[in-house]
Amino acid sequence: MIKKTMYIAFTLVVFTCHSTYALVSKTNSERKELKISQIEELAKIGNTDAQFYLVRFYLENPIDSQKDITKGLFWLEKVAENKPPKFQEWVGSIFHYGRYTDRDFRKALYWYKKAADNGRASAMDLVGLFYSGGLGGLKPSCEDALKWYKKALTGGFSQSEGNLVWVLSTCPDPQYRDGAQALQLALKIIAQKGTREAVDLDNLAAAYAETNQFDLALKLQKEALSKVDKKEENARYKKLSERLELYKQKKTWQGASNMSPEDYNQ
Repeated sequence: MIKKTMYIAFTLVVFTCHSTYALVSKTNSERKELKISQIEELAKIGNTDAQFYLVRFYLENPIDSQKDITKGLFWLEKVAENKPPKFQEWVGSIFHYGRYTDRDFRKALYWYKKAADNGRASAMDLVGLFYSGGLGGLKPSCEDALKWYKKALTGGFSQSEGNLVWVLSTCPDPQYRDGAQALQLALKIIAQKGTREAVDLDNLAAAYAETNQFDLALKLQKEALSKVDKKEENARYKKLSERLELYKQKKTWQGASNMSPEDYNQ
């Protein structure tokens, strides 16, 4: 029994020394490659620490030659599958706004929907946005947008009120427009905030236009424009200006959500 124990101990020492010698004899590049391959093996069997390591290694490596965006995003999505909805929404935003890679609205929607299904109210609002704007392969639907905005509001995401105002004021399908309700909500938002932000003024102007109060719509739209930097937010400035011209002609603006990335130069 003693001889067998000594033999096992001796074998482990020899193996360890041999492995250490083999590792030391390799170049720094080879050792790093070996380490990464070992971490990837752990990641493949579900080790979340290994997966997180690979996400950071491939996405945020200061050495460009060691970055691999495709691999980094692959492991990020693996990690996100079983993470809290806040994390899943964050992953959706990476694809929504094109961080690390080109925008991918379909993947963004997948992660927003996953987070929303897991109870994340702000993600519910974003799913509503995608329905309103027809993003991620969805057919534009005021009905679905309103449904998701209301769910988000019920879940405690108060910003959804502004999106409700927008759909009620500008939906191309008249059966979902309700200018009176939109106006009531828009005035309530500004009163509660105590501030006059461009997005809220734009919403209020649209509500006034929908109720045929174009003089007030013009006044509010001009104020909204005054709060947007033409150079910094050129695309958004143009959208606001387009609506201003319509209100001058006593016409309403109808279409997709005014919250798409393009409106914010994103």
